[in-house]
Amino acid sequence: MNTIEIEQLKNHLAVKVGILENKIKKGEINDDTSIELINLFKDYEKNGTTLEELKLLFEDVKLALS
Repeated sequence: MNTIEIEQLKNHLAVKVGILENKIKKGEINDDTSIELINLFKDYEKNGTTLEELKLLFEDVKLALS
């Protein structure tokens, strides 16, 4: 992946995490795993991570939203 693709992945992940946060706040989703995914995303934003971890988190967030 090039730099642009990585940034796109981060942006898409940020949007999906935002949607997940909203669903939790509305009570549509109520599980510890989703909360952990959000916390993990925030940690990755703060401390950085590998491309592979970003891809895995993206897939996990997609699953949480489905």
